[in-house]
Amino acid sequence: MMLSRGVELPSDVHKKENRSYFVWEYGKVPDLVVEVVSNREGGEDTTKFEAYGEIGIPYYIIQDPYHQLSDETLRVYRREGLSRYQRFDHSGMLPGIDLGVCLWQGLYEDLDGTWLRWTDSAGTIIETGAERADREKEHADHSTERADLQQARADQAQARADRLAEQLRQLGADPEA
Repeated sequence: MMLSRGVELPSDVHKKENRSYFVWEYGKVPDLVVEVVSNREGGEDTTKFEAYGEIGIPYYIIQDPYHQLSDETLRVYRREGLSRYQRFDHSGMLPGIDLGVCLWQGLYEDLDGTWLRWTDSAGTIIETGAERADREKEHADHSTERADLQQARADQAQARADRLAEQLRQLGADPEA
């Protein structure tokens, strides 16, 4: 995965010719690359590590969920100097990107696991679109429930007032007077 902030996307990102990221077309290297390790054949901590540093990508993240390359699930590197990456304490923000990363345990797309998540400047996990939609739906459902409860109370109050008015009429009094 590549993150490149401040670039203008083509109008139709679904076209085949728009599905690749070419530095010469976008005018900058990505701000960050994330490699998720699935086996030992991808060169994530050797050839890719060196190549990304050489072309100037500021941050390189290796997520190794099955510990194929090391005992660490997450390694974050920051480019220092001309082409060398140094380990970077990823507990806070990634300077220049205004995002952070963390590992999060939970349910995503009906799969329970440990996931790489973006965080904001306060270290709070940034919601996915689905999570935001679920939260907004839950909020709307609660608002509807509150409105329904208020309507039920109003209906009960009106029914009580109607009963009292009828009792007054039976006693010969005009409830409207």
